[in-house]
Amino acid sequence: MSGHSAGGHLTAMALANDWTKEGIPQDCIKGAVATSGVYDLDMVMKISVQEQVRMTPEVAKLNNPFENQPHVKCPLILAVGSAEPKGWQQMSEDYFHYAKQHGMIAEYLVVPGANHYTMSEKLLDDTNSLTQAMIKQMGI
Repeated sequence: MSGHSAGGHLTAMALANDWTKEGIPQDCIKGAVATSGVYDLDMVMKISVQEQVRMTPEVAKLNNPFENQPHVKCPLILAVGSAEPKGWQQMSEDYFHYAKQHGMIAEYLVVPGANHYTMSEKLLDDTNSLTQAMIKQMGI
């Protein structure tokens, strides 16, 4: 499971889902990677992207990763690019701490030179720090 782009909170929401209500084992997700995620959905309503996404306060609250603690307890990599604005980096770091406080095995990774749009460009390069972290997480 991977969360990317403006939907970065989707990884957090998949981890917060009670999969047993859908007849799926709670441990169905074995590992997760969230890259440059947007975890503070209230902020989305305050920036230019709001024109496209039209986030409402109700939707932001319902999908807020900080109000939907993880039920799935799998290894989690929270990666953010060093070229991201400090506020975006802080959101990832805040969710990292939140996940750990709620029993997740979490790793926080700042990917050198990467940003929201370039984070996945070098995943095929086995010297890339995010690629290495993912390979380690998978145990291969």
